[in-house]
Amino acid sequence: MPVQTETSQRVYAEERQNVIVEVARSDGRVDNMELARRFGVTPETVRRDLGALERHGVLHRVRGGAIPVERLGFQAAVAARSLVHQDEKERIAQLALQEVPPEGAILLDAATTTAQLAQRLPAGRELTVVTNSLLTGLALAGRSGLTVLTLGGRVRGRTFAGVDAWALHVLGQIVVDVAFIGANGISLERGLTTLDPAEAAVKRMMSRARDGRSSWRTTRSSSATSSSGSVSLTTSRWSSATPGWTALSPTGSTSPTALVLA
Repeated sequence: MPVQTETSQRVYAEERQNVIVEVARSDGRVDNMELARRFGVTPETVRRDLGALERHGVLHRVRGGAIPVERLGFQAAVAARSLVHQDEKERIAQLALQEVPPEGAILLDAATTTAQLAQRLPAGRELTVVTNSLLTGLALAGRSGLTVLTLGGRVRGRTFAGVDAWALHVLGQIVVDVAFIGANGISLERGLTTLDPAEAAVKRMMSRARDGRSSWRTTRSSSATSSSGSVSLTTSRWSSATPGWTALSPTGSTSPTALVLA
């Protein structure tokens, strides 16, 4: 009888989990016992698979099985969305880190990819960080060398982002060196998009600052989206994909996943 190595067991688990995701998306849900019979494994093995897929933000476990996160609504909870395409978001954040100045002011919007960038801000830099994300503000508030400013405004429950008139008014009074803006979708036809009109208005204010259409100025604006964003059905356009945007692709990515407006 051939001996299974740790590597072969891991690869088989990955292949099995890929099939589970495909079935969940095509059928709307998966059942523990049916999966166990299909793969010839124990229900405990299936539960471990579902647990791993839930940690990666692909499935949401329910009694007796799991459903794809897409069934939870257009935007999954922040914690779940932060795990979707996590490796790619980390690579994008590492790229964006190269745009952070040694000192000065930066702006981070309330996106899960920009949250990855916030986690990587190096110690020892005298930076002012402006954000409309309550979660990012709380995470950075105790960091040495950082001055953290939150925009305020109505807090959107799904993303914990400050939006509406108050946030827009404060943005109009701010000067920063670099703004990092998340997008749910990028296409040549529709430009840069997001799901919520109120968040789109804030992102639009950030992006328009670069070309003189508001009193806020940036020397550079960066927009980052994972591949989960590039395929999302998004409804609110906040910027065109103008020739001024330069596409960046992390190592191992097959398509542009970050844009820089310089």
